[in-house]
Amino acid sequence: MKTPVASWVTTLRAQGAGAFAAAGLPRADQDGWRHTPLPPDLMTRFGAGVAPLDVTYAGPEGLVHKLMDCYTGAVPALEWLEGLQSRPARGPLWALANAHLRDGVAVDIPEGAALDVPLVLTLTGHDGQFLMTRTAIHLGPGARATIIE
Repeated sequence: MKTPVASWVTTLRAQGAGAFAAAGLPRADQDGWRHTPLPPDLMTRFGAGVAPLDVTYAGPEGLVHKLMDCYTGAVPALEWLEGLQSRPARGPLWALANAHLRDGVAVDIPEGAALDVPLVLTLTGHDGQFLMTRTAIHLGPGARATIIE
């Protein structure tokens, strides 16, 4: 059974899928990718579907959330996440990431907070599965943090 997600997530996924379908994978003849050509069979190498990450979160309580928990309402609303929808397209891989928007984390550091030690984020997937993670970070006014991904 699929977990229902916020309507803006559904919209962002649909927009990303449409933009990626129109643009396709980046090619070596495109200036930004001329030194990083992608293999033509890239999209056929993945067998299994996308699955949520199996991750244990430790560290500053309430600052790091699984994105899926944010999208489904399992954690208090982080309104700033909806701003992802209004960001301009950054090319075909950004569109592909939006189409599969699911895995990753949201870091929400409130106003005036200061983390005394670096926050280290490690995102992993399952072998052989397609994975497009996103790390969304919000620092409130006057907040300070060192984040290592």
